[in-house]
Amino acid sequence: MTRCRWEATLNFTLELQLTIAGIANAALFRRSAEFAVFTSENNPTSPPSSHAHLVGAISLAIWTGVLACACLNVEAAPEVLLR
Repeated sequence: MTRCRWEATLNFTLELQLTIAGIANAALFRRSAEFAVFTSENNPTSPPSSHAHLVGAISLAIWTGVLACACLNVEAAPEVLLR
């Protein structure tokens, strides 16, 4: 039982770190000049830059890791013995 608790703690710690990394990734992209160009209305038909694609791929990888860690933190339903 102790082993499960330590694994859950490590998974939860990794989940929190990935969540912070995901928020930081989004904040840095919003502050970058690429975001201003990406949202400009001067040329709405232009495709996103490779920087935007890279940031998007990193973001998807981070949030997929957060979901995976959240799934690892789930414990089985308690067994209730009704007699």
